[in-house]
Amino acid sequence: MSRTIYVYPSKDGWAVKKEGRASAFFTMKTAAIARARAIAKRLKHVQISVLQADGRFVPVLRRGLREVAPARGTPSVAPELIERAVAKVILKELASL
Repeated sequence: MSRTIYVYPSKDGWAVKKEGRASAFFTMKTAAIARARAIAKRLKHVQISVLQADGRFVPVLRRGLREVAPARGTPSVAPELIERAVAKVILKELASL
């Protein structure tokens, strides 16, 4: 089973959240990423995604998962806008867990 571990800013600092699990909070982004990496060591198929300042989730680690191929042709919507919209949906879902 593959998992995504999210690292994102919250009111309590930087949150680390696994799918369907409680969060851990850290004051520094680097500490949160280190905790996410420690969790990921135990998993065979995992990715860590970190929310960047521009509103996009960026994978910092991917193990056991295939890379998604880029779309062919010219996109009708800027990829950055799509990434930001997806990040908003992910944050909303994380808040509801």
